[in-house]
Amino acid sequence: MKVLVIGKGSIGMEHIENLRTLGYGVVTVDSDPLKKADYLDYMVALSKEKIGACLVCTPTVLHIRIAEYVIDKGVDCFVEKPLSHDMDGVLELVDLAKDKGVI
Repeated sequence: MKVLVIGKGSIGMEHIENLRTLGYGVVTVDSDPLKKADYLDYMVALSKEKIGACLVCTPTVLHIRIAEYVIDKGVDCFVEKPLSHDMDGVLELVDLAKDKGVI
């Protein structure tokens, strides 16, 4: 299974290393070209790769927007803490995950 890791900061890099150690295929995304990710845009990555799960390791302000897109594509999604700075979008995200049958 390929796992998409969005965000190659320190936490994202820890996840990437651990996933590779466990034998998972890893596809990386970061909007900073200096991070040398596989893709600069998560939407492009999801359209071109067969992804089984996703880890969102971006700044908190981006979590809900990215997770909504990933979940809407039917991909299981783990979001680093905190999920959000407030409740805006959180309950809708939970409902979307239920509707799509993903975690």
